[in-house]
Amino acid sequence: MAAANSLGLKNHYSFIYKAPTWNGDNFYFWRDKLESYFLSFDEDIWEMVLNGYTHPTNEEGSKIARKDMNKLQLKDFQNHHKARTILLNAIPLEVYEKIKKKEFAY
Repeated sequence: MAAANSLGLKNHYSFIYKAPTWNGDNFYFWRDKLESYFLSFDEDIWEMVLNGYTHPTNEEGSKIARKDMNKLQLKDFQNHHKARTILLNAIPLEVYEKIKKKEFAY
């Protein structure tokens, strides 16, 4: 692990380390490690995993552009992409190929 400050990063996470990758075995152990990984960064990111993300829309039902989002909407948008990045890095390509078109885990 490398300290973020030693890398010249300010106001960022204390440590930078890789998300646990699922190798196809011991799913429940991996799941617990991944939950802990998310929570070590920010509980809002874990909440995004649990509750999902819905892109904000305007009165006509069109998606709001990022530049037009309020602070809360922008934070949710950023947390969604942080969570997605972690999840994509925590599963192998074979698993991704199986789940990429699924909207729900069940």
